[in-house]
Amino acid sequence: MSTRTRLKVLLVTEACATGVGRHVLDLAEGLIERGDRVDLAYGRGRMSDSFDRRRRSIAFGRQFVIDDGVMGVDDLLTARRLRRLQRRHGYDVVHAHAARAGLMVRAAGLRGPTVAYTPHALITQAAGARPAAELRAYGALERALSRRTDLLVHVSESEAEHGRSQGLAPRRRVVIPNGIDPVDAPHPVDARITLDLPLTGPVVGFVGRLTRQKGVDLLLHAWARVVAAEPDAVLVLVGDGPERETLLTLADRLELGRSVRFVGERSGVAAMPAFDVFCLPSRYEGFPYVLLEAMQLGIPVVTTTGAGAEQLLVRGEGHRHPAERIGGAVVRPASGPLADRLISLCADELGRYRCALDARSAVAPFTIDRMVDDTRLAYLDGAPSTPRRHQEVA
Repeated sequence: MSTRTRLKVLLVTEACATGVGRHVLDLAEGLIERGDRVDLAYGRGRMSDSFDRRRRSIAFGRQFVIDDGVMGVDDLLTARRLRRLQRRHGYDVVHAHAARAGLMVRAAGLRGPTVAYTPHALITQAAGARPAAELRAYGALERALSRRTDLLVHVSESEAEHGRSQGLAPRRRVVIPNGIDPVDAPHPVDARITLDLPLTGPVVGFVGRLTRQKGVDLLLHAWARVVAAEPDAVLVLVGDGPERETLLTLADRLELGRSVRFVGERSGVAAMPAFDVFCLPSRYEGFPYVLLEAMQLGIPVVTTTGAGAEQLLVRGEGHRHPAERIGGAVVRPASGPLADRLISLCADELGRYRCALDARSAVAPFTIDRMVDDTRLAYLDGAPSTPRRHQEVA
């Protein structure tokens, strides 16, 4: 097929919220803008209001609701429906996003289309966050289904490396990171006033779901050390989730008091300008949009080796400490290393300024257009480009 071929694409996702839903709709809009016909099969069980509003505004050819019942039987029934859709519409590509859609599409045994799968973080990356027996079962299932995968699209190098270590054997494997358009955010002073934060003193922020995956418990343990070294520092936690009450109890037990602010659900982009440092302490991730947004806003980041940041934060000349990177720091997902890097950045205003300049430069190649073009090229059996990065220096 030539790159001018008009493709018929079916995007399938049950995870219609957070970064997965955002990625799917970004990809859909980009493909449609390039002249392709795009249909959407989506679930309603985990659908956010923002996904619902946005999907209604996109010129999909057709939209289908997939089953939202218990994983297993309902997924196999959906797989049968996907086979019928393929026979009726003759898609060139059927692209599943996240684990459950990946099961449905590949269990369907489709004939004819390119069967593509983007995990957005493999479940087997969740060591320490899920029972070991569950991870072994998912690993075996992913290995078996990988043989039915024509194109495995990873959103980060760390996810791809993990997939190889798990024995996943698709016909083709590519790495295509997420991308974002320029964000519009308030002035830092306005953001601090909105969040009722002091106008002076270092502010560290987190944006995301309050789940074990995100490692906020590690951040709270680290914060006890940070606030002992920097008494004026404030930690802002933006988001909600099932771990909220547990984390509130932990903050009380650690006697963190007003140095930690749980501000609930709100726009991350609107809150981020209030931060001097952005921290994402995740135990595992695919390729988080919040890192892209923070760096585009010129905010130094401290994140973990499991957070998929290696394409954004690389070693640069003159960075002697293993954790130091261009635009921030990458450490093990543990409270000690997190505390060390946060203390260092909170105390070093000039260092934060240099990190801010580096962050904006590093994130520039990670655009939605690049993500869509590379995905489309991969559909057409081409080799996606890799955003030009700073040269790695040992």
